[in-house]
Order: sequence, then structure tokens, then C-alpha cells
Amino acid sequence: MSSHLSRRSPWLLYLGTIQVFLSLAFAQFPWAAAIPRTGWTVTADSFQPGNEAANAIDGNSSTFWHTAYSPTIAPLPHYIQLDMKKSYIVNGVSYQPRQDGGSNGNIGQHTVTLSNDGTTWSSPVQFGAWLNDKTTKSTFFSNTTARYVRITAQTEAQGANNPWSSIAELNVYSPNVNLDASTFTPPPTSQGRWESTVVLPIVAAAGALSAQGNVVFWSAYRPDRFDSGTGQTLTALWTPSSQTVTQRTVTETHHDMFCPGISLDANGRIIVTGGNDSKNTSAYNPASAGWASAGQMVIARGYQSSVTVGDGRVFTIGGSWSGGQGGKNGEIYSSATDKWTSLPGAVVAPMLTADAQGVYRGDNHAWLFAYKANSVFQAGPSKRMNWYNVSGPGSYTAAGTRAADGDASK
Repeated sequence: MSSHLSRRSPWLLYLGTIQVFLSLAFAQFPWAAAIPRTGWTVTADSFQPGNEAANAIDGNSSTFWHTAYSPTIAPLPHYIQLDMKKSYIVNGVSYQPRQDGGSNGNIGQHTVTLSNDGTTWSSPVQFGAWLNDKTTKSTFFSNTTARYVRITAQTEAQGANNPWSSIAELNVYSPNVNLDASTFTPPPTSQGRWESTVVLPIVAAAGALSAQGNVVFWSAYRPDRFDSGTGQTLTALWTPSSQTVTQRTVTETHHDMFCPGISLDANGRIIVTGGNDSKNTSAYNPASAGWASAGQMVIARGYQSSVTVGDGRVFTIGGSWSGGQGGKNGEIYSSATDKWTSLPGAVVAPMLTADAQGVYRGDNHAWLFAYKANSVFQAGPSKRMNWYNVSGPGSYTAAGTRAADGDASK
């Protein structure tokens, strides 16, 4: 199971890739292989007798490194450092949590840094938060060289106030373990570059950029799966300025937000509609990082699209993936009144695609673009384009077809 997203924007100092991989401890990948650990040494800032750092590279998943907890507790942050005895071209790491049934020390917030001499360290090639479970997490970054690899644990995944860290097995990956690291030349920066990998503790099904420059992601009621409406959603907040990812389970809105509509209202709130709990609306306030329930939609929807129009209201249409099939005409939301109003004249039928599964998918993901005078241009995915107007009861006007282009979703 994997999830990734990349973006390059003026407000970021790097180009990030967000990845979550749930894999076997010694899995091989088409783009990477685990470097043999023969002769490696390992050090750590702390260990509990019987749980030495060497346990993290002994090939035995029943043993593990654990920081000191008796007679005194070593405080966070903690680090564990691998010495591979020579430099390799490296492009990833894998972390296997303890496998004895316990969760103490499972690593949450963390960074991965690299060095060729053990003295000068790179900026983090990876940062974020790992999920609190026993699955092995394999994460990849741009090719570079390193002899030393350091994992720094900033929090424990099980509990924000817990001071421990633990690891059953650590592996480092290379695109080819036989390559000579001394001959490696990175691509010129004039061609752009990929930098830090951002690790999420969820498989993100949706996300939105806030006015503050942070990105909130969410999955469903579980980090890696969905079901019919469950009333809760797992989220992850990425704050680029601090290079942190914070996990949270949202229950206060009673809204499973898997596969919703998303818009930014005139107040800077992120308005999330429908999905698994198909009539619900939730509003995210980026200033407080808080979620609140908003007015329910008139029509239950999932996989619908929405757009903020010129007067600040939010228009939505389509969405037969959930909440019943067909007749998903438009409606509009006012933040001022916290109310949705039906627009029976904003008919969905003209924008349907000729999907093999019928209207269940034929009204999904309309390409909506706000224009002047409260009008909205629907450019696809149907080859038939339309102008929608949200004034009064709503209306539409056909805008022809996209030249020789067919339906983009079928």
C-alpha cells in the first residue's frame, strides 16, 4: 500500500515527496536493494541493557534496540547511527518496529540524515511520522552517497508524552550495491532537484493546502482502508516550516471524509463535503488546526467536485459514488448562514460521461472553474462542456465539446 504526493511551490524551500510503504522487512524493490549489513557497526545515544543498538542489525526480528528506561529514563530525542564501513550510493531506509507484541518505543516523528565522514551531516533526506503499528516502513529518497546513516526519533508514535524509542531491524537501500560511490555525480541543480521525502502515517486519499502554507491530508476511518460511513477520519498535518507531520483522529464532526469534495471558502476555511458520510460537511480552520461540523448538504454525495464562486459561496454538483445514484444536481453553501441550498436548475445530466458503469461514475470529479458573475465553467471530464450559473435556482448553458477529445473518464 502506498501513497505519494509531490509539489514544487515558491513557499517551499524544497521539492517534497510524501510516501508511505508497508512492506516486508527485507523486501527488494525494482529501484532499490538492501545493502548487505556484514561488518556494520551501530551506536546510539542510549540503550537498555539487553536491548543494545546492535540488535537493530542482527537479522533477528525478535530482538530490538530500546532506549534506557531503568533505573533512569533517557529523554527524547534519541538517535541510532549506522556505520556501513564504506560509502554507498543510497536511496532509502526501512524501519521494522519491535515484533514482540509491545508498542513502547515505536517511533513517530523522526528525521533521517546522512554523512560520508561521520562529522558533517546532511539536511534531513527524510522527515515525518511513522504509523504506530508493527509493519515495516520502507521509504525512499533521491540517490546520494553515505557511509553513515542516522535515525533521530523526536516522538514516540504510541503516545506523545512517552520518552522511549525502539527498533527491531534497520536496513539501508541502494539502487545498485555494486556501484562505486566515488564516481557518483548528482544531476545539476539547474535541472531542478528532488529533496526531502515527507513521511505520512496514513495513505492519503485527499489533502488541501491552507492559507498558512501547511497541508492537511486524510485517509478514512483507518490509515490504509475505507468502509461505509464510520463517523471518523484519520488526518496528518504537514507543517513545512518546522518539517513536522502531526497525526490526529477527527471524531468531533462525525464525518468519514474518504473521497469528498474540497473547497476553500472566503474565510480561508477548508470545506470538506460528503464522501463516506455522504451528506456531511466539515470545516477545517487552519488558524486553530481545528475541525468543526457544518451544515449538511441537501443531496448525499461522494466523489463530487466543488468550487468557490465569486461571492464566496461553495458550489457542488455530481457525486453518485455514494449516497445513492443519479439526480445529483447542483447546490450551494453559504458560510455566512451555514446552509446548503438546492439549485434544481443546475442540472447534472448535461455533464455526464458515457461511463461503462453508468451514472455511478458518470457524474464524478467534474472539472469546475469559477468565473465572473457567479458562473462556473465545467470543462470535463465529459467531452460536453457547460456553463453553470448559481444565481437564483441555478441554470446551465451548453458550451460545446472539447474538439475531438472524448470523455476523460469512462
